[in-house]
This record gives sequence, C-alpha cells and structure tokens, in this order.
Amino acid sequence: MRLATWCYCIRGFWVTLVAPTVPLPPVVYATFSGLIDAQSITRIFNAVGNATQNGVTEVHLLFQSAGGIINDGISLYNFVRGLSIELHMYNAGAVQSVAVLPFIAAKHRHVSEHGVFFLHKSAFTPLAVATEAAQFKALYDSLIADDVRTEVIIKAYTKIPASKYPVRRGRGITIGAQDAVNFGIADDICEFTVPPGNQTFNI
Repeated sequence: MRLATWCYCIRGFWVTLVAPTVPLPPVVYATFSGLIDAQSITRIFNAVGNATQNGVTEVHLLFQSAGGIINDGISLYNFVRGLSIELHMYNAGAVQSVAVLPFIAAKHRHVSEHGVFFLHKSAFTPLAVATEAAQFKALYDSLIADDVRTEVIIKAYTKIPASKYPVRRGRGITIGAQDAVNFGIADDICEFTVPPGNQTFNI
C-alpha cells in the first residue's frame, strides 16, 4: 500500500499526516472547471502528483475555464509542457483567455464540435488600485509585458493568421472548433467520453 503525506503548519508547529493513497488505473479520466489561479493550479499539481505516484501513464482531462491570473496560467503552461505522462486535454465548451496557454501545451488536444476558444488582450481588474501616474505607468508596462509573453507562447504552438494579431483591445477573438483545428490550437474535433466501468475524478 502506498502512502501519501501532507504537511500542515498549526499554531507554529508542523504536523505531518500520513494516509493511504487510492489505487488508480493506468488510464485516468478527470474534469476541471474553474478559473486559473493559485488555488486551482495547486489542486492540479497535487492531482497529477498523486496520479504519477500511483503509476498513471495516461490522463484524459475535460478542461473548462474562463481564464484567470496570467502568472498562474503561464505556470500551469510550463507544468503541462514538462509532463512525461500522455495528457489528452479536451475543450468541451470554452477555454478562454490565459487558460488557452496550458491547453496548447498538452501533448494531445481535442475540441468538442461546439467548443470555442477566446483570446484577448491583457487587462487589470478594478482591484488593482493606482493613484499616481507612476503607478498607472507600472500597470501599463505590466500589461504590455503580459501581452508579449502570452502572444509568444501562442504563436509558438499555433498557426493563427497574423491578421488576428494584435487582438483588438476590449473585443478579442472567438475561435470555433474547425478553425481551432486549422490553426493548430487543437489536433482534432473529438468529444470527451468515459468508457463504461471507468471512474471520473473531479479536480
């Protein structure tokens, strides 16, 4: 029996908990739906870690996301790109904004007949408070830097026509299933299905 360990800091003391891991088949079917942020990518990191420790060699992941934090999206992109397991990622509805980055990093990419991708320029939320010109300039520079690095990644993996760039600020572009295949965002149009007898894990 394999054991999984978790470390928690409780009132200044580190406590280690040990529990048996659930045996997993070599091929796993899973789903993820949510924003890309520190909490969600940590769940993904942990899930993949548990899978690899249990001998999983192939993962089929339904991936649904409206986007999220750019830094976390790029972190997840790099994580997915470095995986040794065979990862099949499925867009069953919509993969938007920075969530497109980890999607295109998967070894095998599939899109539903009715799935779409959405790309747009970087933006900051109203929570990003700026009261001085220098602060606004810093926000502006940060957005430009984010646009550059995300566009570099997207262009490295896809064949989206140059006429689509730069994406018009505030509008963005929506790419349907067939265009996604034509542009290299997805390998094919394929539905996410779980064969009878297999369990689905939600991340």
